[in-house]
Amino acid sequence: MIKAKSLKSSAPGGSLANPNANPNSKNGKSNNGLSRNATKVRRRKARKEQRRKEVAERMEREGLGGKKGRMAARAEAGSKYRNETFGFYPLMRSDPKQTEKFEYKDMSSLTEDDIGKEVTLRARIDHVRPQNSDDSSSGDEEDSTDYDTEYDHDHKAGVVTEEFIRWIEHLQKESLVHITGTLQRPNNSTGEIKEASPHLKKMELKVSKCFVVGRVFEHAPFQFNEIEGHHVANEEERKTGAHLKRDEEESGPGKISVRQELTNRTFDLRAPTNQAIFRIRASVCKIFRDHLDDRGFVEIQTAKLQGSATEGGASVFKLDYFGRPAYLAQSPQLAKQQAIIADMGRVYEIGSIFRAENSQDKRHMTEFVGLDLEMAIDTDYHECMHVIDTLLKAIFKGVQERNRKELEVVKQRFPHTDLVIPDETVILHYKDGVQLLRDSGHKHEDGSELADDEDFDTPTEKRLGALVKEKYNTDYYILDKFPTAVRPFYTMPDPTDPRYSNSFDIFVRGQEILSGGQRIHDSTMLEGRMKESGMDPEILGEYTHAFRLGAPPHAGGGVGLDRLIMLMLQLGNIRFASMYPRDPKSFPDSGKPPPMPRPKIGRHGTLPTLEDLIAAYGDSTNTSWVDPRYTIWRHLETGAALGYVQAKHNYGVIWGPPLCAPEDTEDVIQAWLEHCDEIKLKPIWCCLDEHSAEILAKRYRWKAVSCIAETRVDPKHYNGAQDSNVSKKIQGAKKSGVKVTELEEAPGDDLKNELDHQIAEWSSHREGTQMHISDVSGDALLRDAGHKRFFVAKDEHNKLVGIVVLARLSPQHGEQIKWSLQFPDAPNGTSEYMLSEAMKSASESGVTSLTFGASAAEKIVPMKDQKSLSIKVLARAYEGIKSAGNLGNKTNYRHKWGTTDEPLYVAYPKHGLGTRG
Repeated sequence: MIKAKSLKSSAPGGSLANPNANPNSKNGKSNNGLSRNATKVRRRKARKEQRRKEVAERMEREGLGGKKGRMAARAEAGSKYRNETFGFYPLMRSDPKQTEKFEYKDMSSLTEDDIGKEVTLRARIDHVRPQNSDDSSSGDEEDSTDYDTEYDHDHKAGVVTEEFIRWIEHLQKESLVHITGTLQRPNNSTGEIKEASPHLKKMELKVSKCFVVGRVFEHAPFQFNEIEGHHVANEEERKTGAHLKRDEEESGPGKISVRQELTNRTFDLRAPTNQAIFRIRASVCKIFRDHLDDRGFVEIQTAKLQGSATEGGASVFKLDYFGRPAYLAQSPQLAKQQAIIADMGRVYEIGSIFRAENSQDKRHMTEFVGLDLEMAIDTDYHECMHVIDTLLKAIFKGVQERNRKELEVVKQRFPHTDLVIPDETVILHYKDGVQLLRDSGHKHEDGSELADDEDFDTPTEKRLGALVKEKYNTDYYILDKFPTAVRPFYTMPDPTDPRYSNSFDIFVRGQEILSGGQRIHDSTMLEGRMKESGMDPEILGEYTHAFRLGAPPHAGGGVGLDRLIMLMLQLGNIRFASMYPRDPKSFPDSGKPPPMPRPKIGRHGTLPTLEDLIAAYGDSTNTSWVDPRYTIWRHLETGAALGYVQAKHNYGVIWGPPLCAPEDTEDVIQAWLEHCDEIKLKPIWCCLDEHSAEILAKRYRWKAVSCIAETRVDPKHYNGAQDSNVSKKIQGAKKSGVKVTELEEAPGDDLKNELDHQIAEWSSHREGTQMHISDVSGDALLRDAGHKRFFVAKDEHNKLVGIVVLARLSPQHGEQIKWSLQFPDAPNGTSEYMLSEAMKSASESGVTSLTFGASAAEKIVPMKDQKSLSIKVLARAYEGIKSAGNLGNKTNYRHKWGTTDEPLYVAYPKHGLGTRG
């Protein structure tokens, strides 16, 4: 059977039974007493032999006997109709001499009234399988409608030969074919095609011609059933939101990872669900345009190359513009306002927006499409809010009416409920939203109360959305009068209470989709606000000069199209809403990182120092080995090093991978394990990289589980301002008089004494169980100072209030934020300010990777193909350790800086752990 998908529709397809089946046969036996299969084999051989005899006789008459005649006979026996009924079409080049003309039928338009008619389709081969020894059937795919086809076997009728059938069976999946045939009802032995789309259940195509139009030269990267079944949430998951928490890199039997799917995006877009998503997306854009066109708006296209970083708050991509700096626009905001100053009255734009945010979550991308509008207002910014409210409701209603079929297709993979939107939109004052959260008992992760003037983080947004849904029964609402402190400099303050502003956000399913409000149109007031925000008005010269020419009162807003689609359809990941999504992992480096040289053993047999090995091969955990409590084992043949701590009951706990060239890892591990046997040491390996863990698991049958992760960040993609809470804390520290300085050399004696005193104070204020694999002391901070950089923070009285230390790692791993200590009585935000300055310095130094070090993972995950009762016991023990040490708090803090997690492993010999281990 060959299943094919039509280019012109949207649903899964079916199968077809043998049209030549003998209805009189019983219990698998034919009338001659042989089994059904045996009968068909005999019949096929007989036909084949008869054809050969006929051709051989003709060849003999024409003088083509012998080997040459036999070869010609075999070739002609099945190829008589090759050019007429099947084969490969010549390359279509729009040749005016082409005489054959045909019109392809849209499969979605076929009805039972078309039965008996000959139709021509263009389709892709979805799958091919022999239905039985005498029959093959196909399903054609294009544009997501699957369809079954049957091939006429009556070679005497001169339509389809056995060679035709064999040729069809060997077509590559996804081949683009031209098919002609007659519509008929399914064979009685098959009945309805249960998996076909509803309007095709009672039809099949009896094919008379099939030609390949587009050949396939590579195997498909995956099967569409792997995609269509991937991340499908059941009803329970929808209720709890568990489907939104799944790891996007998850993989396993019957599914592929999201990253693999998006890496093959062009192929992936052929899937029925994706076809439907982008038809819905197109409808949203059309409704947006039509609605605003009808209300006097003018569509504009603003420049995406700009000479200055525009709004602040979000990072921008910096470019080399003929030797001068330029930036990709992070929004059309300033250009929209200038259009209003140019007396265009009402404008809108659908265009790309670029944000250099190193965010790895499922809500952000580095490039997305914005639906932006701006308009002059008469007396109140709520005029604009009403226009946007009406616009969004028109979009929601229009999609429901125009795209009902596509919505049903999307629900097969992403089950979701239709949006609940009341006729009268719920509008809450910001402080009322805060009070609603307080009344519900909602607090920050650290247990502190919500402040009246702070921005909402994502968990708070979602919690408020749930409370609003519970109280007002709506998935859609507006939060008005946002605090001035969390809005851009151009936002107009509320005239009655300057703590709040004339601005609003609109939410769908508990998440923000639009920010809008009134803009400051008075030049003097605008430039004053810019200066208060630490901006020089002349940097945005074209913008500020435009306001000096007189600007009308105006307001506007912007919708993220991709996020809107994600929330409407509950896709769970914004990347599914973008045709070619861009995030920090896009454009992977095609070249390998520079190879690490093999350790050089000195002329007189001296080994390289531990410090030099860490700088050449090390990752974060290796930097702890310079502490006195670690025993260092050396591998004399390679100069490699390995650090471990002697524990009770003769256990040896190794922290981090061996320090050696990658090609030596296996030899070093073998030598180390032999050493363990000699000294009767029972090894447990912690914070191990995947390469080393695989060696232990595959070669030595060790168990390996991941409950920790290296938390890395690219410093050039993070400047401390992209998280509003972090940005606010940094500004607070600056206002408190904190200054951060990078030292040109290691701290001197005076600073070291002050450091010892402050660390002692810091330690005395720590509560709960403390877990460190490195010493925390003045001496520890200064060890191996030659491979470290120091950043100190002092308050307005020149008192030491914090320190950040960066430790050099291998070229691949960059640097580690080895210590980041904010001492008691330091102004709030000191830690964030120090880290921001350290990241900036690292980026300017060419460092492309910073790590905070190892952090606790959410749960224990065994290495691939490793499952056992002992791992389940470990998982329960780990939950207790994680809870007792509050290990998750550190991980959550690090994620605020845009970190990504790289799994690390704990490995131990089979039966080598036990309860004591």
